[in-house]
Amino acid sequence: MNLTRARGFTLVEIMVSLAIAALLLSGIVQVFSTLKNTDRVSLGLSRVQEGGRVALDIISQDLRMAGFKGCADPNLAENLEIIALAGLPTDYIAASVVGFDVAATNWGDGTNLADIDGSGVANAIVNSDVISAMRFASESNPVTAHNRAGATITITGSNAALAANRFAAITDCSTASLFRVTGYTAGSPSSTVLHAASGNSSMSYEYASSNAELRALVSNAYFIGETGRTNVAGDTIHALFRRDINGNITEIVEGVENMQVEYGIEMIGGNRRFVPASTAGTNISSVTSIRVHLLVASNDRILESDDGATYVLGDVSITPASSGGAVTYANDRRLRKVFNLTINLRNRRVGV
Repeated sequence: MNLTRARGFTLVEIMVSLAIAALLLSGIVQVFSTLKNTDRVSLGLSRVQEGGRVALDIISQDLRMAGFKGCADPNLAENLEIIALAGLPTDYIAASVVGFDVAATNWGDGTNLADIDGSGVANAIVNSDVISAMRFASESNPVTAHNRAGATITITGSNAALAANRFAAITDCSTASLFRVTGYTAGSPSSTVLHAASGNSSMSYEYASSNAELRALVSNAYFIGETGRTNVAGDTIHALFRRDINGNITEIVEGVENMQVEYGIEMIGGNRRFVPASTAGTNISSVTSIRVHLLVASNDRILESDDGATYVLGDVSITPASSGGAVTYANDRRLRKVFNLTINLRNRRVGV
């Protein structure tokens, strides 16, 4: 009886096959890991770029319109009165752009923004800047009647930004009055706005012109603060915040770690010099342009090693915490990028 001899693989052949398979598998894993890391970095970079662009776009919208007075000349202080008894600056043009260098907690020059100065949930972080822009709102309502003695203004339509104790402005293109709204009754087709003596002094002008219009007053301050959140590694997440004229603080863009602002001063001969707000002798009311610098970081650690770069924001260099520099960022593997934008103030004239 003949038996067919069985054949198989030798131990050496099996070991060689396993070695080749392991080598191939290792290569596949390496390629997959590389692609995954590349995708993570690409996604993180896109989010950082998106955050930086959105932050600058939002800030620039307010700054470009700083000092806007509707149809009235924004550079003439003589044609504007501020009759609110409290809550508004005495000089609208000078206050249309205000900036602070946050050198310490409880920064003295920022007492009018006390709720972002060392108290509350979102505080302006030290070694960053704060900038505030004031303007008349873009939305306007035609004024159909004004009883100055009765402190009553009748407007066409309604305005969601108006309410008692908020601020508004009325103008007829030659004069303007800023006041505290003491009462507001929305209606259709018309609404009533009051500027009574309980919150204002007497209004000097009677607005009966067909050009007369009423606008809410807008004043937004932008600053960098902590969100109170951390990533999976426990790193603090910062953000760009906005504080409106009513004291409401809103998180605008996540990931913004620092903001530095420089102010363009017109020099003799038409040259422009950009300086920080703390520069001695700086008259911000004569500023005609602003340069904003932002440092934006990814939320998660996506780099293979700690970020050790130096980021230059205007006249400030930001280095890793381990460097012992004056202005630093945390030692971690988060991706960072600097964004810069120069903004011309449309309502400021050279030499004013």
